[in-house]
Amino acid sequence: GFGSAGLPRLAGALLDHFGPSEWRVAQRWLVLSTLVGLVAGFFVRMRRWDEDECEVLPDAASPDSSASVNVDGDGPLLDNAREQADKPPSVKELVLSWRYLCSVLTAVCYGYHYYASMYYIVPYSRAQGQPGGHYSGYAAIDISQATTNMLIFGIAQGIGSLCLGFVAERMDKYVLYLGCCIAAAVASLAFAFVHTVAAIASLSAIVGVFSAGARLCFPSLLAEMFSGPSLGTMMGLTLAGYGIGAFPAPPLSSVFIHSAGGNYLSTFIVMSVLSVASGLIAFFGMRRFRPAPTTA
Repeated sequence: GFGSAGLPRLAGALLDHFGPSEWRVAQRWLVLSTLVGLVAGFFVRMRRWDEDECEVLPDAASPDSSASVNVDGDGPLLDNAREQADKPPSVKELVLSWRYLCSVLTAVCYGYHYYASMYYIVPYSRAQGQPGGHYSGYAAIDISQATTNMLIFGIAQGIGSLCLGFVAERMDKYVLYLGCCIAAAVASLAFAFVHTVAAIASLSAIVGVFSAGARLCFPSLLAEMFSGPSLGTMMGLTLAGYGIGAFPAPPLSSVFIHSAGGNYLSTFIVMSVLSVASGLIAFFGMRRFRPAPTTA
């Protein structure tokens, strides 16, 4: 969240320094700035962890415990509960299961909404008051104000992660995920009806907070869904759905906008529908396969 708040300002400063015609040079410097994360990850990887720092789960809470798996309605995953209790499901069996299909569809829909949100905030702000454009009748918003809206979006994500992380510990995570997706969808659709800097900034903050909440919940849902020796692989395969959804988001949004003569309404509608779809698939699909509670 805080990272996405800082990079747009850095990008704007680089463009001002090199000029719009030299945007490729600015892009190279921007890419170099992202290597900070790679360097940080390298040093984290080099750290030697002491054994007493690692928490060891008791046998009753072990991810491999047969009591933590619910196979009802999971189709081709395994033949019966006894076989599942004796042998953890393989990656292939999990990928062919309904729980994986629900999980990856949830990620794809959310990925589209999230990355479309990052795409439209600045262009939509800049579209206000542009001569000959669809929003020419409104007050113009300059590039500094437009990038500030993106800054607010990033800060709101950081705040949302902190606040909703606290909430997630005290309520059903599936309910929270659905609520975040619906709230983000409503705020995204509301963009079509606001045209001032203050209103766009307010909606950017709302979308940022609840987008962060959804992104915060999802990995914990996956950890619960695929607990076992294949957890890391399954989380990677499922979170790849973010990329699948993100890939078409900017170009499709651009197509919708240009085909509508500069009107962003169709883009906001598609985003909102997919955000709600992500929440519904998680609530009615993934939730069906949540592990059965263990009994003492």
